Amino acid sequence: MRKLVATALALAAALVATVGAAADDRRSNGDDGLTFAVIGDTPYGPAQEAQFPSLVSSIDADRNVRLALHLGDIKTGSSLCTDDYFAKIKSFFDDFDDPLVYTPGDNEWTDCHRPAEGGYQPLERLAAVRSVFFPQPGRTLGGRQKRVLAQREFPENQLWEQRDIVFSAVHVVGSNNDLEPWFGAAQPSAAQLEEYRTWLEADLRWLDRTFELAGAERARAVVLAMQADTWLGTAPRGAGFGPIVDRIADLAEDFERPVLVLQGDTHDFYVDKPAPSAPNLTRAVEGETASEWLRVTANPRSRNVFSWKRIILEPTLLGRAILPANAYQPGPPSGNFIGPDNGVTPPFPGQPIPGFSAVLDAGHGELLGMPDNGFGAKTNSGDFLLRLYRIRPDFKTAGGGSGTVDVRSFIQLRDPDHKIPFSLFRGDRLLTGADFDLESVRRTSDGNLWFGEEFGPFLLHTDETGKVLEAPFPLPGVQSPQNPFLTDPDGWNLPASRGFEGTALSRNGRFLYPVLEGALRTDPDPRRRIVNEFDLRRGRYTGQTWNYRVDADFPNAVIGDFTALDEHRFLAIERDDFQGTDARQKKIYLVDLRRVDADGFLEKRLVLDLLRIRDPNQISLPARPGEFGVGDPFSFPLQSVESLAVLRRGRLLVANDNNYPGSDGRWIARDRPDDVELIVVRTPALR
Repeated sequence: MRKLVATALALAAALVATVGAAADDRRSNGDDGLTFAVIGDTPYGPAQEAQFPSLVSSIDADRNVRLALHLGDIKTGSSLCTDDYFAKIKSFFDDFDDPLVYTPGDNEWTDCHRPAEGGYQPLERLAAVRSVFFPQPGRTLGGRQKRVLAQREFPENQLWEQRDIVFSAVHVVGSNNDLEPWFGAAQPSAAQLEEYRTWLEADLRWLDRTFELAGAERARAVVLAMQADTWLGTAPRGAGFGPIVDRIADLAEDFERPVLVLQGDTHDFYVDKPAPSAPNLTRAVEGETASEWLRVTANPRSRNVFSWKRIILEPTLLGRAILPANAYQPGPPSGNFIGPDNGVTPPFPGQPIPGFSAVLDAGHGELLGMPDNGFGAKTNSGDFLLRLYRIRPDFKTAGGGSGTVDVRSFIQLRDPDHKIPFSLFRGDRLLTGADFDLESVRRTSDGNLWFGEEFGPFLLHTDETGKVLEAPFPLPGVQSPQNPFLTDPDGWNLPASRGFEGTALSRNGRFLYPVLEGALRTDPDPRRRIVNEFDLRRGRYTGQTWNYRVDADFPNAVIGDFTALDEHRFLAIERDDFQGTDARQKKIYLVDLRRVDADGFLEKRLVLDLLRIRDPNQISLPARPGEFGVGDPFSFPLQSVESLAVLRRGRLLVANDNNYPGSDGRWIARDRPDDVELIVVRTPALR
């Protein structure tokens, strides 16, 4: 956990007076201000590599940001320093919209002599870093490049002026500024010492040049960016840093105007005043920022010039509403074909709502929630009626709300015109869970409804009242054991309950994208999930498919839902079949149909782990007796997470199918059925 250290707290008052850390952000947005982003020590391992695109997206989404600074350490100290890895990170940097200035860290080259990092010669790795990240000295990285001054033979030292502020990236690294002996030696070698002296002299000259430019241009402030955390209190952290911190203090003292030193390396955030002789010098350390970045605003017309704010990217619970499991709805008794479970004894006095496998925005604060086939199987759900329920959640939020769900009406699916060419369970042709296992629904611009289901798998088309309009559309060449047209009992090629769990509708309304929940019986890759394309105008499959691959650690994971984010990008729920303390995989990934990897699978990016959601406003509290997974962090450890809707401003609505009365993941004792839960999560990765 990052923390604001005592030094920063003790100096808070002086900080405001000197650099305006508490200044009103609104003052920074005028024509005379500059807002820039600061990150460091990231991506630090595979998990942060997966998060890094979200970090880029968050920074790019801030329209005031005009520059990004990376304070070094693009890998852990125990991972290989390979050319391929450097190239991958360079591609991440290229995704920034704005110019990016990067100053290397010790993990990229200084420490690469370590066996865990590959046993490289450090200077050879420094040359590789320069080749990859500084191929054109004097040009920044990122989408919109800018010209800067670069030091001859040390192109990573960069200098520029922007909005009356002089910026300087100075290559100062951890491991005592590269004085930690290489290859396990007791003392630095002569060659290492010579390299250090040459490099130190270059850095000192660069600092002098920075302040010379600031003085000549009458700059209002100076910003220095470097990887190393050089001070411990008011003293250097090691001999390698002594000349650097002394020169910075002397130059800042002479400059007299605000100087902001930005550093990383120590995986922490704190602010201090490390140079007593230069009260105008303030240092901010920002490290390991896979899930946060520092938003700095420089307003040269302000007396204090600098202000900042930490931007936390962690998904946060915004709202929660609960529909009790036993909220029976009008209709015939049900549950006659199942046994008791979790303290519930059937039959039921009406129709339960066994969770939602899909939700649609119905406008005016209302949703359409669709349960699946009822009780989990074709053989036990003949008395469960297939419906969409119009509901109005009153979400509990930080600002209030009851956290309840009002069920207002329902749409009953039916086939009065005999469009379905096989026998139905009921003579009145009301559709039941013995006829179809509906798992997804989309509404087209004409108000009609399209359902993805699992028994066929089929696509089912109804009007807005639930009346079937045409025969179900089978997926060519694919049949499940429950398919009514199956001629050979062993001729199925899709396992039971692995049909169309998620079905997305393209943003232009022309195509459906139904996804197979599991792998085909004949597929040699059990992790493959196939995305199909269905042309709504022509009423047929186009033959275009995409391959989605579930995580290697969860080869049996299923696709819980699939929904469009924009024209090309889609969100998928990927989940295991466990619940409660056993749940491990309940995640939402983003894919782009234009981007596939070398193996032909859609590239995916994690946007939300449903088992780890911040709840700083305690929306999920107080806990009900025996309730599991509430508080901060909040968890959604429910077995069948199958409903996903995209809201505005980076928010997602998620709901569960509770398999009434069988699922019990919310309860510690696992002795009562789960309720229907709907949550709203702010997801910064989508902004």
